[in-house]
Amino acid sequence: MSTLRKTIVTVLIALMLAFFAVPGLEMCMTPESITADAATSYYKFWGSDVSEGDLQMMADKWPDYEPLRCNGWMNEVMNEVYDISMNMGSWVDGTRYNFTHNSTIKPTKVVEGTYQTIKDNMDKIKPGDIVFFNYASDGKGVWSHVAIMGEKNILWHCTATSPGSKTGKYLTLLKWMDKYGGPNGEHGSPGTYAEVWRVLSTFDSSRTVVITKGALKGKKRTVGYSVGKRIVVKETIAYEAYGPIVGKKVSVTAKLCKNKKVDDGYVKGITIANGERFYGNKELKYTVKKSGKMFIYYRFNISKKKLSVTSTLTPHVTVKIGKKTIVKY
Repeated sequence: MSTLRKTIVTVLIALMLAFFAVPGLEMCMTPESITADAATSYYKFWGSDVSEGDLQMMADKWPDYEPLRCNGWMNEVMNEVYDISMNMGSWVDGTRYNFTHNSTIKPTKVVEGTYQTIKDNMDKIKPGDIVFFNYASDGKGVWSHVAIMGEKNILWHCTATSPGSKTGKYLTLLKWMDKYGGPNGEHGSPGTYAEVWRVLSTFDSSRTVVITKGALKGKKRTVGYSVGKRIVVKETIAYEAYGPIVGKKVSVTAKLCKNKKVDDGYVKGITIANGERFYGNKELKYTVKKSGKMFIYYRFNISKKKLSVTSTLTPHVTVKIGKKTIVKY
């Protein structure tokens, strides 16, 4: 073979190897980056989008035969109720991997640990959370079971020993861990360790209302008023958020409603303002963090019409993503 011919063959081989060795751009995207892009449009909430009625429906329709166990039921709930497309995978370990590396949504880990850690953090766990159990006290053993949190901390799942007949509500999370691996466990290890994940969004808030300008004393939720007062009311909404809602821009609509004679014109020029330096918006825009505070300022002058000293003004707030209402007070 001539030198020129050898050179051409060598170049062709190198090009072929390069073609197979270097994937296309879409192949270079990690599961995490794909997840981040796909997850931006997903948000569902417990109660309005997913409820115990949905879980009961899935429990009622689940088949009564052995191969389809806890992970099979959880997989079907993800597909049909949560609208998260995923495959069951091999046993609980495979299902957990497919869930945590899902292309539809990136789950948020809420808490993990042994019985005592979970007990100390029960206030962080919400209905709709997904719970995986592990044999090892460090969580590095075999994944033994998966369940879905319901209300009052009761688990929804399909038991491995009797699928179908025991698919639905069965024990609270702590009782399950206690029985299958906790301080007083009877069977030793399947519930030794738990890992709690969240895909549903939450927006849990507390709120206070105070008078920042005027002679009245602030009260929570409701403030008294009288004729001739110029009042500024500051409302603070403290919240914690989880799931895809974090990082989303929400709209906040706030108004003051009179408990008596709503349409009689007692109050003139009601406006709300976002923050201390920005005034005049009827609808506020706010980017949700994992935890934070929203400040809403109401400014109004009370007209000189005859008022009862017992009349009150009550703030009402609606928080939305697009047209979807997240919370309404």
